[in-house]
Amino acid sequence: MPDPILIPFGSQLRRNMTSGVIFTVANIIASFVGYPVYLHYLGLETYGLWLMLSVVLQFSRIGILGIPEAITKLVAEESKRDNARDLERCITTALFIVCASGVLVVFGVTLFRQQLVGLLNVGLATAALALWYLPLIALLSLYIFVVELVNAVLSGLGRMDQANYIRSAGRLVMPPVSIALLAMGLGLKSLLIGNAVGYCVVHLTSIVCVRRLETIHFIRARNWDARWAARILRFGGGVTGMSLVNMFLSPFNKLMLTRYVGLEVVPIYEIGYRLSMQLRALFQMFFRALLPEFSRESAKRTSKAFKRIWHLNRHALRLILTCALPGYATLMIVATPLLQVWLGQGYVEPMSGVLRIFLLATFLSLLCVPSYYTLLGLGRVSLCLLSSLIQSGVNVAIVLGFILTRSVFSVYSVAFAVLVGMAMTSMFLIVQARRSIRVLEEQLDTPEVLEATASLG
Repeated sequence: MPDPILIPFGSQLRRNMTSGVIFTVANIIASFVGYPVYLHYLGLETYGLWLMLSVVLQFSRIGILGIPEAITKLVAEESKRDNARDLERCITTALFIVCASGVLVVFGVTLFRQQLVGLLNVGLATAALALWYLPLIALLSLYIFVVELVNAVLSGLGRMDQANYIRSAGRLVMPPVSIALLAMGLGLKSLLIGNAVGYCVVHLTSIVCVRRLETIHFIRARNWDARWAARILRFGGGVTGMSLVNMFLSPFNKLMLTRYVGLEVVPIYEIGYRLSMQLRALFQMFFRALLPEFSRESAKRTSKAFKRIWHLNRHALRLILTCALPGYATLMIVATPLLQVWLGQGYVEPMSGVLRIFLLATFLSLLCVPSYYTLLGLGRVSLCLLSSLIQSGVNVAIVLGFILTRSVFSVYSVAFAVLVGMAMTSMFLIVQARRSIRVLEEQLDTPEVLEATASLG
């Protein structure tokens, strides 16, 4: 009998799911290749500066306003209706919004770059370098907005597999280009150009694939539609709220490390955190198919449907313990020799200890993934947002506690804060998923629900 969690989906959906795993693997490969070479050519402090400048890219995503996610959903709806006119209005309106938002990001970063660099608390030479690069980073952010929008259109047209393969190709292009330019002695410019080339590959290839599926004119002033703008922003606003909370955390941790420990420890944090999060993402990809299954079951509003949701939830948790736990445990054991071989002379002693803490944190976070998708499927988006607030709040409170009490503050302190935040969030989501299912089951016998069910029938 087939595994309940592996119930067959449509062939296109299976391809879409597989492509997501491939994109995650591409990210891991790009990081694996890039980190040791970047450290070799740039050193801990200069590469740490790049990582801090990259925070601008992360924060600038606030300006994208959740529009790629909104476009994926709305384009999918309109393409099903075969309404070419509204499809173009939707895409063009979103493009205008994204460009306007991106211009504001560029203007804001350029205007306040002195204050932004002041937060880093670095020397004069490093500060001058940061001041020169910040506007360029902001311009790259604007371009990334446009690229992600076009790629989202391709996903909305039902070819998320192509969209993910294109993103994978762009991600894999970045390290070779950057490394070649580093070898030519271009320094930090190499990483900026490498990123720009990778996104250019994604942009051009996405346009070609979209045009093969639909004849879409992306830029037509007459296609601007205020009603479409309202729909796009209304949906994107909910996504932005959750993204804001999630994006705040890692930049905050890096900023605190830079100010109170030094730029040289930022790569230690970054390598440990990114490796552990990429491992988590690799396992998480297998469970994303639970969301539509939970959504369909919850719409039935029957006791049998809720029991099935909880059964799938528990089975997914057992799969995590069976498949992911051995992988995490093995990586914890071999962390030190693995990092030494991988990074070579770039390895420093705290890296393995920090990586182990992050591995434990992300494994605990992985345990709540089925519960997270359960809550989304049940429509409890507010609880998912609250879980993000809990994780960020606990993390920030612990870090500030170390600083304000003048306790010993190091990269281990920040790793501990991440561990506690993820553990509490995981516990919250698991409890809330169980509670939500129980409450919905109890409501099935109420007169209101029985009357609503009868009217639907």
